Formats: sequence, C-alpha cells, structure tokens
Amino acid sequence: MSKLNPLLQDFLKHLNVLANYTGDWRQLDSRPLMSAAYEYFRNRHIETVADFTPDEESQLKQNLPKAFFQLGARAALSNLIDYLERKEVFNYVRFRSACQFLIDDVGAFVPDGPEKNEQIEEMLASFEDNDKYLELAGDDWEFCEYPVEPVPEHAGVPESHTWWKRLEDSYGPFLQRYG
Repeated sequence: MSKLNPLLQDFLKHLNVLANYTGDWRQLDSRPLMSAAYEYFRNRHIETVADFTPDEESQLKQNLPKAFFQLGARAALSNLIDYLERKEVFNYVRFRSACQFLIDDVGAFVPDGPEKNEQIEEMLASFEDNDKYLELAGDDWEFCEYPVEPVPEHAGVPESHTWWKRLEDSYGPFLQRYG
C-alpha cells in the first residue's frame, strides 16, 4: 500500500468537511485541510504521481469549487494565517505551499471564470500581510518567539515555492546566532 493512500484519504476527508461547512464562517477552521493538503501534495510530488482515479476526480470536482469559496470569499484561509504567531513560521510556509498546491495541482477541477480568479486572489492575499514572518530583522527581543530548530524537511516542494528558500536564507544565520 502506498504511503500516499492514507494521506489522500486525510486530504479528501478535510476537503469535504471544509467544502460542506455551513456554520458560522468565523468558526470555520481551515488548518486541518491546509495541513493535509501540504503533506499529501508534497509526498505526491516525491512519488511523481500525475493522475487521479475517476472517484478522486469526482470528489475533487464536487468539493474544490466550494472549498475555494470557503478559503477565499469566506476568509477561512486569511483567518488562519492572520492568527499565526511568529513561533508558527514553519506552519506559515507549509500553508503557503498548501495553497499553491491547491491552485497548481488541482485548481483545474474548479471551473474557470471570474469567481475562481477572485477566490485565488483572496487566497494568495491571505499571505501578503504576513510575509514579514520570513524577514528576520530587528532587535534581539523580536527573535525570542521564533522556534530554535532547523527548517523542517520539505522534500517534494517545488523550487517555485520560493518562500522556503527565503526562510532558509534568513533562518540559517538566526540559528547560528541563537540556536
């Protein structure tokens, strides 16, 4: 059994939950989906899997348009990112990659049009104001909240996910000084 199968099932489960959430939008938690998406697609890239089964395609076509709406227009992603703390900088880059995986790897399952483009813009905008987490500069006291550990393994993440390189470039000197 492939390592991907349980990761896929976890991703599809959280995709379904988020896509079909009908409660108060302020209580909508996108963390489980973004965590599952990051792990699944990162490992999918490692194993170089390109196709989905017809059943997987059906679930993606059914749930991704609603999930993009929840993440974008209903602000589930920006609510998650806005409340991250500096000590969660590794989650910030994981969630940024998860967002990009959703757009690049399965975004084709969301019908093209102005609504899709708006949802993608909203999803990406969730990260713009918080890009400061990747810039380690300032007085010593600012760094006390950052984790004192190496940047986590991120094999399978494409080089186009440049936020990982930015984190490594700024975090290496930080760890040498404070680690």
